[in-house]
Amino acid sequence: MKFNANRHYQQLVRVWQHYRWEPCPLRCLPKIGYVVEGEDGKFIAALFMYASSGEVAFIDWGVGSMEHNRDEIHGAFRVLFEKLKEIAKQMGCNFIFSMSKVSAFKEILIDNGLQIAEERTTSFVFPLINKDFDFITD
Repeated sequence: MKFNANRHYQQLVRVWQHYRWEPCPLRCLPKIGYVVEGEDGKFIAALFMYASSGEVAFIDWGVGSMEHNRDEIHGAFRVLFEKLKEIAKQMGCNFIFSMSKVSAFKEILIDNGLQIAEERTTSFVFPLINKDFDFITD
């Protein structure tokens, strides 16, 4: 289902805080985002994508529940990746790009067909509007 800020954002914040990560502000999450919930309606995983027609799609902010097992989380991410791949293709994107320092998410990326492009790189940011970008730093 599509990400609903009122319904899902606090669940993402709870996971980020559990791992002592600075939560991504709601205003910075991509407009394209999906969530998988269990039959009981509980959050399992969420995944977001920045994309413009004819451009490169960038998948980011993958979040898995702390209350579900590895197989449930990986299954949810398979559903999410398929949905985002479909959207990227419909938008005419040339390829999907992603990155992660978290080994569990790297495994999910590889399991969903992404190939390692760079191993020894540093990401950079230049804030245009707001200077509070601690949520994307180590």
